[in-house]
Amino acid sequence: MKKTISLILFSIFYFTQANAQFGYAKKADIEKFKDNKLIVVLFNDSTYNASIQKAVQRFWNFTGSFEFVHDSMMKQYAKGDYSYLIFTKSKRSNKLKAKLCSSEDDFNGLVVTKKYKKRVNVTEIIASAACSNVIDTLDWYPELVRSIQILNNYFSYAIQAKGEKEIVNTFMMANYPTDLSIIGNKRLIIETGLLQMKGKENPEQLVGLTVDEVEKEDIYKAVLTQDPDIIYMYHIMSEKYCDKIFVSAANSEVLFFLSSPASDPCKCTAKDLKTIKSKIDKANK
Repeated sequence: MKKTISLILFSIFYFTQANAQFGYAKKADIEKFKDNKLIVVLFNDSTYNASIQKAVQRFWNFTGSFEFVHDSMMKQYAKGDYSYLIFTKSKRSNKLKAKLCSSEDDFNGLVVTKKYKKRVNVTEIIASAACSNVIDTLDWYPELVRSIQILNNYFSYAIQAKGEKEIVNTFMMANYPTDLSIIGNKRLIIETGLLQMKGKENPEQLVGLTVDEVEKEDIYKAVLTQDPDIIYMYHIMSEKYCDKIFVSAANSEVLFFLSSPASDPCKCTAKDLKTIKSKIDKANK
């Protein structure tokens, strides 16, 4: 349970700002959500639909009841004990051609809401899990596998929380970092072109882990095989922020979440690796 606290920090680190990752859900919302049927909304994009169906069927484990419903049929699901899983497309993801939903909060990824709308109101968000800004046809499935697992992890933690206090940002921030023992001797892989070192900077010495640059396809392979020995970085960009997220390939545990202004080139730097090393060292004391 401790290790999932880092996921919650990632999810609500900017709770009070416009890009709040987990909306304004209270524990009562989450407890009610567990008992609701989850309506997984499909759109006019066959690749997205096939990918979200497969990801939910294989990896979703928080609620036992879910149903796949096309956007055109949503009127009959407007009332009742339902929650909705949708994809909202951010303004920085203009290469995504699929006609999906959008959000008041500029967000690219899966969102669980209390109501279904084409444009999501922030206060109706129960939870969300970010995907990469650029998603090609073959990328949908591994991107959605990661997001589904991130949502599972969040809800599993939140439902066990003792009270409201434990799922708000101030509590999470005060208790971070937590148990990072799952890192062990894992290998950190970063997509080619996203590792920005200067001069003689050595990434392995900076972070204390084996570090390799790989193609994006290798990262997706680690996700799909749930490789227990791999940690990887992915990044997302909104109108205001660059977020660099470090995740375990197995079960998509979010380990580190580093945020900076949108003007940041959004690459993994020596400063980022030093920050991670300091958190690991502190956790091991």
